[in-house]
Amino acid sequence: MWPFDIFTRKGLRDVQGAPSWGRLVWRRLWRQRRGKVAIGLLSGWLLLALLADFLANDKPLWCRVDGFTYWPVWEELTGTQQWPADFYSTSWYERAYEAVVWPPVPWAAHTLDSRNRNYKGPFDLQDVPSRRFRHWLGTDRMGRDVLAGMIHGARIALIVCVVAFVLAGLIGILIGGLAGFWGDDRMRVRADLLVLGVLGLATGLYEGFVAGPYEEEGTSLLAMAWRAAQWWLGAALVLWLVWRFVPERWMPRWRLPLDLWIMRLIELMDTLPVLLILIVLSAVVGTASIVWTMLLIPLIGWYAIARFTRGELLSVRARTWIEAARTLGLPEWRIFWRHALPNAIGPVLIVLVYFTADVVAIEASLSFLGLGTAPDEITWGKLLAESRHNIRAWWLAVFPGMAIFGVLWLLHTLVGALNNALEDRQ
Repeated sequence: MWPFDIFTRKGLRDVQGAPSWGRLVWRRLWRQRRGKVAIGLLSGWLLLALLADFLANDKPLWCRVDGFTYWPVWEELTGTQQWPADFYSTSWYERAYEAVVWPPVPWAAHTLDSRNRNYKGPFDLQDVPSRRFRHWLGTDRMGRDVLAGMIHGARIALIVCVVAFVLAGLIGILIGGLAGFWGDDRMRVRADLLVLGVLGLATGLYEGFVAGPYEEEGTSLLAMAWRAAQWWLGAALVLWLVWRFVPERWMPRWRLPLDLWIMRLIELMDTLPVLLILIVLSAVVGTASIVWTMLLIPLIGWYAIARFTRGELLSVRARTWIEAARTLGLPEWRIFWRHALPNAIGPVLIVLVYFTADVVAIEASLSFLGLGTAPDEITWGKLLAESRHNIRAWWLAVFPGMAIFGVLWLLHTLVGALNNALEDRQ
């Protein structure tokens, strides 16, 4: 069926009875061997991240003490713990249990084993009560278990990838879509709404990030962003009232050269060194946190996705069925969201997955440099950084390095399988 056949009644019935585009891509992806491998490994990574606290923890999964039953890991995660006071002052390993079930790795990422600190290797003699408590991948300088750090680092890497994938995708697809579909001559905006919108944006930036810190010293970046958001919400309300009650015939419409402005912005972003900008922004933020890392990486890396989306939409908007939709009188926004963007989103997904692979490397680089994450957060990059203090601690470089390499290989394998699934369409 040709794309423009969806505007006919018969074509609409065919579309309603046919499988969705996403289901077709999924079927083609699953038919490939490397597609199955990529999906399986991604599922394993997801399970490892979700069950990290149950796989590596210094608290029992279930125990019975003095006739009472406890689920320490679950109760701590849900905040429902009602342990006796001595549970907080005594190590879980030193308690006498009537029955106990430990996690597969009975060490948390932050647990300090004083008897096995100063870099105990996987094959070294370790001072542990039994083989269950052995550090199978060794320890670092402070006695923290490397395997537990690897498991919890997998969760941080996955969270950063997912958030960066979603945010960068939303920003890049929206900005690139505006440039590619509307170009320099199709977007016309009412003059009053444009002026009020620019004034509202500038006022929010000034009040949030200039006037706010001047009035109150030591204002956090989150507080400044919240103050700016309040002004922007007020400006949005004013814009809605003006759009709702001021007749359009009273105001002229101005043409916006969106493609020109957005391409100049993309070229400017392309000239900036991403890692250096992230280091500077991390220093400006001051408080190292994984939340800021998840927000800063998409804000810096969206331009590649926007440029690719623009190129795809430049091709899509010249198709005959787009002109047919305009001839039928469909609004431009409806044509963009329902017809043009879905037909351009496939190749953009490949660029997004490539960007996600870059995110893994960037997050590891920031953690290696001691930026982007709080001091108490264990990541693969921080484990790599520990190997600099002792060149003989090979396990601190080999195992985190293999994990980072494995994730990069997984994402690139997924790109290849996804590319084949998208090309296998009629």
